[in-house]
Amino acid sequence: MDKIKKQGENSTEKQKVPLVKITARISEKVDGVMRELAEEFGVPFSQVVRLAIDGHLENYLEKVQYMDSAQGDKIREQCAALGNELQAIRNELHRIGVNVNQVAKWRNVDALMYETMQATTQSKDVNERRELVARYNELKRRRSTLNLDDFRTYEMEILMQRYEQATGEVAKALWRIQG
Repeated sequence: MDKIKKQGENSTEKQKVPLVKITARISEKVDGVMRELAEEFGVPFSQVVRLAIDGHLENYLEKVQYMDSAQGDKIREQCAALGNELQAIRNELHRIGVNVNQVAKWRNVDALMYETMQATTQSKDVNERRELVARYNELKRRRSTLNLDDFRTYEMEILMQRYEQATGEVAKALWRIQG
């Protein structure tokens, strides 16, 4: 911050150019942005206006970047596309998560079926064996209702590639602005 003030002061001290008062009309939005810059960098509003008019604003306020409306539109378009792609990826991850849960349930039911089958073979009581067979059949029916869509690990790789492509396009657009 002090560097900015000193640079601004040094340039005016070296030049010793008399300043002329002017009046100009600017939009409220531009006024707001310029006042925010002045406050953020601790310089007078008039200095920000002078630097902007001279075209040297970015030399003193290093973080300031300009973009034209076409660049802004392109970035907004790419950000919207990125948001849509991220939502689609989120939906697919949710579907994959549901599949993983189904696999876990399947395995749990299989373990219960195995335990029930073991208990059935070890039981000597006929009524207990009937109950265990009925339980086994119920577990078998429950297992058949589980939806095990074809979950494949390469689906995760495809999602990551889509994510990287979408974010890469936005990064390229932003790089052009700063480059």
